[in-house]
Amino acid sequence: MAEEQKLSTSDKRMKINVGGTIFETYLSTLRKVKNSVLSAMVAEHWRNEEEMFVDRDPNLFVKVLDYLRDEKNFVPPSDDDVREALGREADFYYLPGLVKLCSPTIFCVDDVVKWKDSAIESYWKAFAIYIHDQGGCIACSEHSLLWKSVIPPMDTLNFEYYTPLKHHMRFMKGVVTAASYPCCCVQWDYRQHLDALHIPQSALRLAE
Repeated sequence: MAEEQKLSTSDKRMKINVGGTIFETYLSTLRKVKNSVLSAMVAEHWRNEEEMFVDRDPNLFVKVLDYLRDEKNFVPPSDDDVREALGREADFYYLPGLVKLCSPTIFCVDDVVKWKDSAIESYWKAFAIYIHDQGGCIACSEHSLLWKSVIPPMDTLNFEYYTPLKHHMRFMKGVVTAASYPCCCVQWDYRQHLDALHIPQSALRLAE
């Protein structure tokens, strides 16, 4: 009897094309989570001997396979943006356990946080309004004459003056002063005299 015939169906290897990248794994790995998209695809394509193709991110599929191979010891990515992206992939593949592992961090009082890179474009204008009354440099608390000479009054606020803020937001840190999911209040490090800013937790990540 040929070696392949000795293998059980679950031990057979198969290939799957994800976003143009070919992955090879055991059939049992793709069947690991019942009722998942992958297990359903396996049932259909394996029976018809067709190539499995999924138009998703192949880089994230590497993590999906890691989870299916060793669920108990799987550690989600430490980078919040990557973890969120993996969570979306897990939701697509219908892998509830992985979705839970990739759920957003719930912050507590005294946690030190930073803006997520992916949130800056959405929040920088609101943050510019928040710091406008400071009247100082957007990168520190210095009240320089140079900055005062270019900063516009609130009633004529031109966000063009604040575009450098998008750069500095990547390096700012703040302390959570109040937390009630899905939002929290953050006191930004060099602006202690201003009220804490109420922010959705999804826009933040823990600082290193």
